[in-house]
Amino acid sequence: MPQYQSGQTDQIERLTVQSGQSFDICLAERVIDNLDGVNVQIIDVRHLRAIKQAGSRPKDLDDLIHLEGV
Repeated sequence: MPQYQSGQTDQIERLTVQSGQSFDICLAERVIDNLDGVNVQIIDVRHLRAIKQAGSRPKDLDDLIHLEGV
């Protein structure tokens, strides 16, 4: 999993749950991590892949390539 570094300017992308992925399941299986002293909730990579696959936008398909091996 890529590591967060203080001062990063990456944008946060908010995903809407679709593609048969239940919000309740995604919420229950979320990852909670601490980034610079702040607890953040992150979607599990399995659910993220499923959502990206269902989206099929060029950006989603590119994200899938970058998620390989994660």
